[in-house]
Amino acid sequence: MRKLSPQNMLVYLYLGSNGISRSGGEAIAEFLKADSTMIYLYLGENCIGDLAASAIGESLKVNSILVELNLWDNNIGEIGACALAEGLKVNNSLHHFDIGKNKL
Repeated sequence: MRKLSPQNMLVYLYLGSNGISRSGGEAIAEFLKADSTMIYLYLGENCIGDLAASAIGESLKVNSILVELNLWDNNIGEIGACALAEGLKVNNSLHHFDIGKNKL
């Protein structure tokens, strides 16, 4: 799989129902840490779980571009949700965050 580069000028990424698991979620988290231009990310109906959700939470601490993040139905439990909450505490760009239908 080829890595996404921030220079690709990706603004909108819809990856719903694509069977994305932990490793895919972690790769997306790394991309979000870069100087990304992405403002919308939909990862709904995948299975990233707590570890990838935690990695995304870390990304939210440094990402200042993302405006909308959808993690609906991703097998995220308390550990992942807490890590996401920590990221949200310092993120000033996110305006819409959907974490519905998880194991919370």
